[in-house]
Amino acid sequence: MKNNKLILLILICTFFVEISFSQGVRKSLNTYTNLGYLVAAEGLKKKKNLSLENKIKVADSYRLNHDTKNAEFWYRQIIDQVDKPIIVLHYAQVLQSNLKTKEAEAYFLMYNNIVEDRDLNLKSVSMVSEELPFMDQDIQIENMKSLNSEKIDFSPTYYQDNLVFVSNRAHDDSKLTDQWMNDLFFSLWTVELESHEADSKPSLLSEDLNFQYHEGPVTFTEDNNKILFTGNDSKGKRVKKNSKGIMKMQIYSAEIKDGVWAKPSALNINTKEFDECHPTISADGKTLIFASDRDGGYGGMDLYIADYTNGQWSKPRNMGEKINTIGNDVFPYLHDDETLYYSSNGIIGNGGLDIYAVKKNDGKVWMNPRNMGEPFNSPMDDFGIVMNKKSSEGYFSSDREGGLGKDDIYKFSMPSKNEKIDIVLLNTSIQNAESEASIDLKSDLVVVEMDSKSTTKSLEDIALEEALKTDINSADEAINSVAITTNEADENIGANTKHNNRVLGNVSNSSMTTNNETTIESYIFNGTHISVNENLELKNILYDYNKYNITPAASKDLDRVVEFMNRYSHISIELGSHTDSRGTYENNEILSHQRAQSAKQYLVKQGIDGKRIIYRGYGETVLKNECQNNVKCSEEQHQLNRRTEIKVIKN
Repeated sequence: MKNNKLILLILICTFFVEISFSQGVRKSLNTYTNLGYLVAAEGLKKKKNLSLENKIKVADSYRLNHDTKNAEFWYRQIIDQVDKPIIVLHYAQVLQSNLKTKEAEAYFLMYNNIVEDRDLNLKSVSMVSEELPFMDQDIQIENMKSLNSEKIDFSPTYYQDNLVFVSNRAHDDSKLTDQWMNDLFFSLWTVELESHEADSKPSLLSEDLNFQYHEGPVTFTEDNNKILFTGNDSKGKRVKKNSKGIMKMQIYSAEIKDGVWAKPSALNINTKEFDECHPTISADGKTLIFASDRDGGYGGMDLYIADYTNGQWSKPRNMGEKINTIGNDVFPYLHDDETLYYSSNGIIGNGGLDIYAVKKNDGKVWMNPRNMGEPFNSPMDDFGIVMNKKSSEGYFSSDREGGLGKDDIYKFSMPSKNEKIDIVLLNTSIQNAESEASIDLKSDLVVVEMDSKSTTKSLEDIALEEALKTDINSADEAINSVAITTNEADENIGANTKHNNRVLGNVSNSSMTTNNETTIESYIFNGTHISVNENLELKNILYDYNKYNITPAASKDLDRVVEFMNRYSHISIELGSHTDSRGTYENNEILSHQRAQSAKQYLVKQGIDGKRIIYRGYGETVLKNECQNNVKCSEEQHQLNRRTEIKVIKN
């Protein structure tokens, strides 16, 4: 009898444990469905004997909260049991963020092999090993410790003399908790630019812009009178949800009058069912770029563009496959010089979200994005960049190691690259000091760029090339004995330009030194001047259709590159290869990559250090003529697009 009671008690206890387990799992799954990822993960992982699907949910929840170490732990348990390509991709991404590069590479390749549809393959044209840092390595990075908190701080932007950013730090009205990250909702904060380095305390941007739930990244019009920002689709205390019961992000705008922000209104580009967020507006106020997960995109979040006409925004257009990927393409920032910066995890890069920069070809067609490299990008998420008009300094967000909180704001500065001055040399000549023979530089309108901090420019090539056309005995003699003079007869030049020997200095060996010590760099390739970051086409490197081998004609031009690099032993170059538009987009990316690689291999065989050569395949993205897809062109016209270019990228 006692035994029967014991068995009954065990059965009853087991029954209640099973009910409790079932209810606990059900509650966590309901939380997960409502985007309460971190709360759901913490609840699910406490349960034993979780199903494969629930383990995936735990892994995904940690990944969506940037907890890559916990995400790796859970993905590792399931990776051999799943046949879903997206799980393989996510596992590769967290491995890369956790600095397990070799493992990550294997799973990236596995993902691309599994996925047959080329539109779902990861882009690899911007592999870190083939990418240059966006600018020189003297970039200074500083964690804004006086601004950052132990919470999440991100997406800074300039507003008048202030910096506006997003944070979920506590304030008087912060009462609700977002279960996605099990923390407070985001609000807009501001701090004075001049004082945030001196322990100034940030404050809320405006109570009038403070919603009950999230406010996110912002952008301001050039006159600072209008703000566009991300916010949860809510009206007062009433929550607006889509058909799936989810409160989506929308873009709002508001104008300021007499120092007070008016009531925000939703833009006409918003949808009820999808997220619209991360707005950035052009300097002229006519172009809006934002992120959205609406139908018809290439992956998770895509970038869209809209034009301001007749008092409203046009129907948004997807920015296309050059920019958008199968991953998330988010946090766009359109600089005044029309360069677009944004972050993506759909391109194999440094890890997590990487920051990319992309320009238009001739101001019309977006080119391939360029990975900004270190120190902007890290194995973790890097995003939300903004910079001043000169691009000499700015801010960005990252959850890299060493921060104060989950996401921190960092300041970067480039003291020697982007404060450029245009100098025009008029009627300049080189004069032999002994014979007084004048060598005309034929530079009536020679425009060069000069750094504002390091101030000397090499004129060795100009002196050498011109000296060889005169009766001076040797190039070395010319270089060592020349001085810069100007045509004194030209009365319209002006005093400073007139006396270039004072403004620009004297030629000595390989450099021209100015009174404030700036260097201007220019080189001569086969009689043609080429400046840093200027593309020069190698005229004879033309490829047969769908081929990438080096022809005898091509080898002659590459031999000139060898001579050029031996002569300027301190420089590095980029070899960029291009295809015509025929064939698939993916095959052209691969083909151009192979062509650039074969050109590099040729140079290395001739004794050039491979570390001085970066090679990139641009595919069909930078055509020289109108021969795009579905445009009938001759073979000669197509061949013009199959080319290789060099660019001096570093000294």
